Amino acid sequence: MAETAETVGATKAAVKTVKTVKTESAEPVASEAAGAAGTSRKTVLAVDDDYRVRHLLVMTLEGAFAVLTADDGESCLATIREHRPDLVLLDIDMPVLDGLSVCRLLKANPVTRDIPVLIVSARCSEEDVRRAREAGADDYVLKPFSPIELLKRVRLRLDGPA
Repeated sequence: MAETAETVGATKAAVKTVKTVKTESAEPVASEAAGAAGTSRKTVLAVDDDYRVRHLLVMTLEGAFAVLTADDGESCLATIREHRPDLVLLDIDMPVLDGLSVCRLLKANPVTRDIPVLIVSARCSEEDVRRAREAGADDYVLKPFSPIELLKRVRLRLDGPA
């Protein structure tokens, strides 16, 4: 049991390191992307309270995009204000401020309403998808997700059809 706790602790530390490194390395890219469209990598903000999901999102996207992370709705909004990402991947069930509330706030604000929001959630009922669409979500991806399918959907929202 101690071995498992150590492994989980090491994994948490690795994810925190990835988060810090990605945020710091993405910072100049985010400002370049806002100032000189088309001249740098686009920035994706991955928001999930589960560090394992955030890590998987980073691993899926980091080769193609600059990736920022946040672990709740409030830190998501702060990161958006500071970095203005090109797309947001957003879980629904999070502490502090849930994903649907964040989505509504983003879509109601003239400064952020054009940022595509993809909900990434384990909630799979038609009602959940309907509520996400009503909140302004541009797409809905079910967990567990295929990294290839997620990457395809992110690219479609950022680059248009191939």
